[in-house]
Parts: sequence; C-alpha cells; structure tokens
Amino acid sequence: MMTQVIITIVFILGLGSGIALWRWRKRRQLAISRLRGKQGEQDAELWLHDNHFTHIESQTEQSFAYAVDGELCRFKVRPDFFARYQGQTWLIEVKTGKSASPKHQNTRRQIREYAQLWPNMKYALFDADQGILKELSFKRTYRIKSNKRSIKSIFFTTHTLTFFGGLLIGAYLHWFILG
Repeated sequence: MMTQVIITIVFILGLGSGIALWRWRKRRQLAISRLRGKQGEQDAELWLHDNHFTHIESQTEQSFAYAVDGELCRFKVRPDFFARYQGQTWLIEVKTGKSASPKHQNTRRQIREYAQLWPNMKYALFDADQGILKELSFKRTYRIKSNKRSIKSIFFTTHTLTFFGGLLIGAYLHWFILG
C-alpha cells in the first residue's frame, strides 16, 4: 500500500515537472523568436538606410474592416516598414528563418493582404538572416496551365505510337511468314 502511494506521488511530481518544463521551453522559444524578430527589424532598418531608402514609419498599427453579410468585421495590421526609394513608397515586411521565403504560405498571404489594403505601393520581403530584400509584385496574377491538356496529348501520342508500331510489326510478320 505504501509503495503505491510513493509511486503515485512520484508520478504526479514527474508529470508536474514535465508540464512545467514544457511550458518553460515554449516561453523561452517565444522569447528567442521575438528577439530574433527585433534584431531582424534593426538589421533591416540599417540595410534600408545604407541602400538609400528613406524611413517613413515602422510598426504602425492601422485599422481596416471588411463586410460579412452587411456587417463590418474590424481588424488591425502592423506592417514592419514604410519607406521611400526613388520616389516610390514601399511596404517592407521583415522575416527570419523559414518564413523569410516568399514561398512560405503565411508570409505570402500576409504580404498579399497588405497589397490589397495598400494597392499603390511596391512590396518587399526582407530576409534578415541573409540581408536580402526581395521585391514582390501582385499587379498581375500568373496562372499556371492545367496539366490536363498535356496528359491528354501524352495519352494520345502513346496510343498512336502503339497503334502504328503494331501495324509495322504486323506487316513485318505478315511479310516474313507469308513471304
């Protein structure tokens, strides 16, 4: 009986310690991520200055709304930077790690949302890890053609070649056998 009580207490303490450790790691990862983000924004600001961008504002929260069945749904966004370069206004988003790729789904959607909200600007993604600014354009949508046509043509070509190959083999066998 006493052994079961000790085992239960040790189990509860171990479980509690494991949960506390897991929470601590999550908080630590979040803190590190925020520090990387802040450092990335500082690096971006220096890069923009060194490359003759004029800083307009950064981390400015702006409110917007859209309608759902006639009712307004309000939301706020906070782009990293607005800057001017060669007479044009740029909206620049700073990212680190995997999200610094324009192929990253959430990053692409975020910048696409900004392009919808601020339609007359240039848009860029600054990869803080690499120190690279990439211009993104949403003025034109490039559609990729479906593979259905090419699959049909491959199917047709394969069957046509098989048919004529069979005819040639049949003609050869007919000539060889009947001679």
